[in-house]
Amino acid sequence: MATKSLLDSRIQEHIDGNTFVEICSLLRHQLQDFTRGIGSLKEELHNHSIALDEGAKHVFEIAGIVQREMMSQKQSFQSMKDDIIRLESMNKEKDAENVVMRKNISLLYEACSSSVMEIENWKAEFVGNGLTL
Repeated sequence: MATKSLLDSRIQEHIDGNTFVEICSLLRHQLQDFTRGIGSLKEELHNHSIALDEGAKHVFEIAGIVQREMMSQKQSFQSMKDDIIRLESMNKEKDAENVVMRKNISLLYEACSSSVMEIENWKAEFVGNGLTL
């Protein structure tokens, strides 16, 4: 403690009244500059926080839009897949109907051919028997 008071007395001897006032004035100006700097930093931090919140909100909205679009694309894909299955089924049914129709046409052709042959045979019999039509 004695060392401290000795040091203080020596410092006070070298510092006159004007120097002390100048030092206090300088410290006051530096303190004001630091206070303004801290205020400026607080404002910048606040602005950055707002910008970050807005950016996060925007990213969240975009993610929601992308998710809805993906869901819509998935539903559209499923709908098209169902349509293709339905059309393929209809095509198979039409193919089966065509096969049945061809068989029926073939049977009808055979029946008509047979009938024409019978008519020709009857005609030949009538003509052979001397009968006229």
